[in-house]
Amino acid sequence: MGEVYRALDTKLKREVAIKVLPPQFAEQPERLARFEQEAVLLASLNHPHVAATLADRLISGPIPVPEAIKIAGQIADALEAAHEKGIVHRDLRRATLAR
Repeated sequence: MGEVYRALDTKLKREVAIKVLPPQFAEQPERLARFEQEAVLLASLNHPHVAATLADRLISGPIPVPEAIKIAGQIADALEAAHEKGIVHRDLRRATLAR
């Protein structure tokens, strides 16, 4: 639905994600409404493992199994927190999970 960039919020001194809609989507009211709804939902989610869990780890190569299990638990905790707020990740599709 858009391109996502990693950035630094210099006021809050934290990494953030910036999502940009392609112009053709920004001109469609239903897509714009979905984008705005997603932004509001994500802004309401506050959990230490959302979006930050893998940010520092991905650039350093394969993850040893014990650490991968720990990270998987953190991801599960973050997903549980999101689901408790009614947030469901829309990019998890059957084709993605079947790989």
